[in-house]
Amino acid sequence: MILLICLLTHRPKAGVYAVRQADILLHNLRAVLLNQALLEYKPQDGFLSLLALGENKATGSKSFISFAGDWVWRWKDSIDRKFMQQFHQLSELSMTATTAVNPALIADVEKAEQHEPLKRCTGCGAKVGANILKQVLNEVLGEKYYQPEDAVKISSDAGLIYQSVDALKTPIEDVWLFGQIAVNHALSDLYAMNLKPDSAQVLITLPYASQRVQTRQLKALMQGITLQLETLQCRFLGGHTSEAAELSVGLVVNGVAPDQPIFHKQGLAPGDKLVLSKPLGTGVILAAAMQDKCAGRIFNQAISTMLQTNEQAAKVLSNVGVKACTDVTGFGLLGHLHELCLASDCAASLNLNTIPVLPGSEALAQLNIKSSLYSQNYQALGLQQWPDSITEQARFYLLFDPQTSGGLLAGIPAEHYASLDAGFHQQFYTIGEVSNIGDALARIVIDDT
Repeated sequence: MILLICLLTHRPKAGVYAVRQADILLHNLRAVLLNQALLEYKPQDGFLSLLALGENKATGSKSFISFAGDWVWRWKDSIDRKFMQQFHQLSELSMTATTAVNPALIADVEKAEQHEPLKRCTGCGAKVGANILKQVLNEVLGEKYYQPEDAVKISSDAGLIYQSVDALKTPIEDVWLFGQIAVNHALSDLYAMNLKPDSAQVLITLPYASQRVQTRQLKALMQGITLQLETLQCRFLGGHTSEAAELSVGLVVNGVAPDQPIFHKQGLAPGDKLVLSKPLGTGVILAAAMQDKCAGRIFNQAISTMLQTNEQAAKVLSNVGVKACTDVTGFGLLGHLHELCLASDCAASLNLNTIPVLPGSEALAQLNIKSSLYSQNYQALGLQQWPDSITEQARFYLLFDPQTSGGLLAGIPAEHYASLDAGFHQQFYTIGEVSNIGDALARIVIDDT
């Protein structure tokens, strides 16, 4: 780097040197960190200089020759536009190498859903597919063991404690924000049962790096985690750290039952109105961001949504007679709604037009961008049939989109729903209604009228 700077001091100040030294500078910055050999930068001897004069005129010079006129302005404008166009036609950015998957390990049916080279994104709400979980748990622990609930009940001397566990690989580079999102994602399981968070332990896996880099990263991550836990009045009890190829955070969270009734996955009844507290689309947006296909404002709106906790949503639901509730995470909206319907032995009808989605997510879905868990979520409900007028819409694909720090999905009894005020409807989206079960394969009916 010192050599690079010295050489530049013998050249006139010009942006052409800054642009053309970029590749060498990037290599040398990495080489310094890795104690590798530096490359020498040899700048060109001369360059073309063009300067706009206004009123569509420009002047230029090279070596001892100068010129001016409107034709110089057109020349400069053409060069500038060609240069800037490079930033609008970026090459496709593959996901990080640490997420690469051996193609031989992917089923043929899944290969069709993946872009080559095969990668796994980190926007899948900390889950593997529902079919895999159900099959393995039932084979290992016995038939009908798989009875999903958001948190499990544990007896202790102090009374009943409910416990849940979640883990996320980081989908973003800002570890401070990631710490807050990981807390929200884990605590959503408690809020989905109307429990008050009490305490948490963390399991942090740091990427391989020097002590200085790991110290800086762990500090920022823990600041984000503890800030969010303190904000939600949840005690930090400790945890464990390890190293691996990429950053991940797991949390074991404990909750206690308040005075209000606890929510469960069973309890839906025909006539209940289905409501959702957050829009869908974080999975496709994170997957697009990893491929450099997502605008910054769309990505930032998704981050803002993931930073919103479900604490207030749970408080509101506890006052309107809710019995059945869950959070929408890795299995997508339809996957988690299907769990509610199975647990309550009922069916549901959804209005596709009323289901909220994040800005930009439909456009990304139209580009066939999907989170890597999408295909498993879709296959889990593959026996159901929906009309082409529904399945051809981009919003339909978002019903299977895995969510990170997603919202709460609940059924509100009709007698309570009729009396809800505008304040409730500003916080929740009404997306459908619970019905009696008819055809066992048609648990969920979707229309757009």
